[in-house]
Amino acid sequence: MHEFTLKDDMVTLSVKVTQKEWEDRLQEAYENNKSRFSITGFRKGHAPRKVIEKTYGDDIFFEDAVQMIANTKIIDFLTKNPKLEPLQAPNITNVVMDNNGLSFDLNFEVMPEIKLCKYTGLEFKKLSTKVTDADIEHEIEHLLNDNATFADVERETKNGDQVVIDFVGYVDGKAFKGGRAENYPLELGSHTFIEGFEEQLVGKKKGDDVKVDIKFPENYVDYLAGKSGYFDVKIKEIREKTLPTLDDKFISNATEYETVEEYKKHLQEHIQSMKEDRSIARLKSDIYEYLLKNTNVKAPQFMVDREVHAEMHEIEDRAKSFGMTMEQYFDAVKMPVEEYRSMCEERASRSIRMHYIFEQLFDELKITAYEEEITAQLEKMKATDADENARLQAIHMVKVNKVFNYLCENNKLVEVDTVEEL
Repeated sequence: MHEFTLKDDMVTLSVKVTQKEWEDRLQEAYENNKSRFSITGFRKGHAPRKVIEKTYGDDIFFEDAVQMIANTKIIDFLTKNPKLEPLQAPNITNVVMDNNGLSFDLNFEVMPEIKLCKYTGLEFKKLSTKVTDADIEHEIEHLLNDNATFADVERETKNGDQVVIDFVGYVDGKAFKGGRAENYPLELGSHTFIEGFEEQLVGKKKGDDVKVDIKFPENYVDYLAGKSGYFDVKIKEIREKTLPTLDDKFISNATEYETVEEYKKHLQEHIQSMKEDRSIARLKSDIYEYLLKNTNVKAPQFMVDREVHAEMHEIEDRAKSFGMTMEQYFDAVKMPVEEYRSMCEERASRSIRMHYIFEQLFDELKITAYEEEITAQLEKMKATDADENARLQAIHMVKVNKVFNYLCENNKLVEVDTVEEL
């Protein structure tokens, strides 16, 4: 039997060895390391243990001997307690040696115990994948607009016209950075510019100077967010847009298809595929968010720290590639370092917690990945079985997909038409 305590996912395993076992481990440590020592009067690797201890100190083999005992004891412990596997190498503390032998504690964090929330008999909303006539017409409208022609006209502007303008923007009576352009082509009604800008250019004539009053949204760039200002705009040209005729000739010239019918069939399949991908991605997100929110599991801090450290190191390397320090990089992207670090910690915590939840689901549902499934996933990843990391990733992805399919089959999915209904 092993004496151990488990508290807050930390195991403390008490280890005791007799004087004889301790002496045996010291001798083993000597045998393993004696070849490293060169002592005058002895061939290298042949100096007696007592001579080495006298020369380098009585504790020269102490650490190695303790580590050998620790390794043996942890293996023996895990044979009897397989679910208490350490998440990292155990720490050795409270080492005591006396006439009875040696004792110490092994301390290590284990995978947190997870009690999964209810995950069947629930209801989730799912975006519809039905392709409507409006969906196809919307894509055709894009194609026609992309191939539109423009002709100069002498009349007042209206929505749909393209105007060529010069403009200068002002806030607090001063021109602001990025608020100036010349000969800029703008389609009225396209909502390309800030809200309210294009509307104030409707009903104007070529040569008009227009003062356009605006208010920048709160989520705009820092130095303009929420402020009121105006643009001095000069209308230099007005161009009327003409859409091409939708016929087989146009389709054969503008696309890789020969007829309108062929193109619409392509759109049907393309939109269907996109809607299915979007629907599945959103459903996965909602289901996984439910599992995270309702399952009480914490991410071990050392794991979070490790992932954050790796990501911050990656950012540091990226900054160096631009000839910048990390501080300069974050100044350039206008984000405080600590804010980004906090985002990294949250992202890492969610990822680790989700991993634990899946591991528990794999176990409860007895989810496995078969060789043909792993091979198919590796092909999708364009990886080979020889890449051990890719193989492990493929196994995990196969199992995750099986869990997702199980959850879809064992919960009610209510189809909705728009994101707003989710």
